[in-house]
Amino acid sequence: MRTSLVNLPKRAFLWLFVAIFSTLTGCKTEVSNNYGGSDSQDSERSPGGLTVFREMVKSRKRSTESLLNLSPTLEKRFQTLVWSPNYFPQHDKATVDRIDNWLRSGGKTLVYIGRDFSPNAEYWNRISSQPTSPLNAKARAIGQTQSSNEAIELDELRDGTRPLLITPWFYWRQVPGAFEEVGKFQGEWSGIESLAKPDMQIRSPLVPFKKGDVDALIKELDWDPATTAGVTAKTGSTTVPPPPRKWFNRTIQRGVVWGNNIGQKVWNTDDRDLLAIAKGIQQGDLDSPTTLLATSDGVPLITEVRYRSSSSRVLILSNISMVSNLGLLNRSNRDLADRIISRFETGAVGFIAGENDPTLRKGLAHEEHKGFEMLTVWPFNAMTIHAALLAIVAAIAAFPIFGRPRSAPVKSSVDFSEHVESLGELLRATDGSQYAKDAISKYFRVVRRDTKSAWATRITAEQRSEQAKPEDEPSPYSDSSNS
Repeated sequence: MRTSLVNLPKRAFLWLFVAIFSTLTGCKTEVSNNYGGSDSQDSERSPGGLTVFREMVKSRKRSTESLLNLSPTLEKRFQTLVWSPNYFPQHDKATVDRIDNWLRSGGKTLVYIGRDFSPNAEYWNRISSQPTSPLNAKARAIGQTQSSNEAIELDELRDGTRPLLITPWFYWRQVPGAFEEVGKFQGEWSGIESLAKPDMQIRSPLVPFKKGDVDALIKELDWDPATTAGVTAKTGSTTVPPPPRKWFNRTIQRGVVWGNNIGQKVWNTDDRDLLAIAKGIQQGDLDSPTTLLATSDGVPLITEVRYRSSSSRVLILSNISMVSNLGLLNRSNRDLADRIISRFETGAVGFIAGENDPTLRKGLAHEEHKGFEMLTVWPFNAMTIHAALLAIVAAIAAFPIFGRPRSAPVKSSVDFSEHVESLGELLRATDGSQYAKDAISKYFRVVRRDTKSAWATRITAEQRSEQAKPEDEPSPYSDSSNS
């Protein structure tokens, strides 16, 4: 095994075993259905992720990065792009032109991975159908149902595209039916002993161009009723195509009129883009394709296409079965992936995935991102989300309406100091200094039981009034009848 495989972190190969063990033992950890991703926990937990493949690239001391857009600045930073779209190869012409120009600059490698395979469906099928599985009947039924759902989702994605799609490097035709498990191979890598037992399946391949293919494909794609004799009268079509497709339209049947004319094919922007891509192919600038690996009957699995005008190349993988997290559990697949990586150019590697073409940027970074838009660009985008979360937590903590209920402090009604203050304020307002002195004297006699201090022996106003009374004055409590 090569050095890169030996140095590969063990967790990259053990993740699926953990997922299978969790499933068998009833653990609630879910297997993700992420496809083509390589930089998130969902990708790590997905049989269809590329996290293991990306770890193999890192083990070669290559820097990697996930790309959401293509700009002149970013393209100069990467010598290799790994493109794993979560849809069949119907791309905007501007996108494939940008990548084609990037390849023509020289010293670049594009790895394109076809969509027609579902590692998730294969994963659920394996764990629910293997004879040694300890799963009970109910768990097996759930696994089979999940496998069927994933397979149906893939078929719906395939059936929602045109039966013929084209890029500057290959074309794809819709092939219905079941997958073929490949057992015998041909091609440049077929005689390598370590690749004797790879684990891969094929249904509809990505076919590189051979002599005369492009001209035939252009004729097949050029069916515009406005330019095709005898068709305009039957369909009533006009030369104005419908508006461009949106990203969510990838899941519906294209080229079909809905409503009263249901089922009637029309010429639209999808057809126009495909035809423009086909007419823009400079086949003379591409060398004859090199078949690195194919089935015994010649169906291409891995093909290399080189540019004559530059040292760039395109590695075409018909599907993800050979490099997915699930596929790389197989030792031959790992050696196969290592040979693919050995053909990368020296330098950084960018990974493109998702359900849409990457966004195209026209200017340089400092020209495109101004004002708050700078917060969406690396490395600011990574810091912005953390700053936003911190601001939310701070707001919740600062404003009681967002946090736990609080009680306002209540003043005590039995605080003696407040009584003293109030009494002092009242005496000051009434000029009752004599009353205050009497109250202090009474405090010493009654509370402190003092009989000797000046305060205790002081004659109060009440005592002075008693002394001033005449001695013969009758008491109000005396019995007048006895007088």
